[in-house]
Amino acid sequence: MRSSLRRAAGRLDLKLVLALPGLLLGGVGLVMCLVLGLPLGGVEVEVLVPACLAAYFGIAALAAAFERLSLSFRDAGGLLEDIVRRLGLTPLWALALGLTSAVGEELFFRGFALSLLGRFVPPVIAVLVQAAMFAAMHPAPRTAWAYPAWAFVSGSLLGAVALGTGSILPGLLAHYLFNHQNFNAVLESQRRE
Repeated sequence: MRSSLRRAAGRLDLKLVLALPGLLLGGVGLVMCLVLGLPLGGVEVEVLVPACLAAYFGIAALAAAFERLSLSFRDAGGLLEDIVRRLGLTPLWALALGLTSAVGEELFFRGFALSLLGRFVPPVIAVLVQAAMFAAMHPAPRTAWAYPAWAFVSGSLLGAVALGTGSILPGLLAHYLFNHQNFNAVLESQRRE
């Protein structure tokens, strides 16, 4: 029995471990939204495209500012890139990891948590609480404190977009585009090595 578990663990692709939180958050978020009747919201294309682009460029600009101003943020980015690079990122895994984290986190934090909190507290408080939860899911070593700070500000922006549009779709697409850009940067740096 133990040897079969060891063989299975040996075959387990560790990139799956990186995808697991997104899958779990997405599953819980979707089920809770459906059970509690929380809106995921459709949105018109005329609203979707500008809201998605505003959210994407907003979180990208925040990341660029944190990168420029904070050694702590650069350290966190380097640690994350190193982890992903060591796992042997492939284009298919880059797509899968970008999608699972974006879809899972948006379903859970902006679909479930923000909608549920919005029933009990003012919208600003709901946005800040779900952003704090989002930041807590993006831990970093003490020396890389700026990474969860950036996640908090980004989560606030994505929460505001969800509230403003009544849909998680613009934030979900922006989140995926941001993830995709970063995973592709890791792939590109692997190709150059």
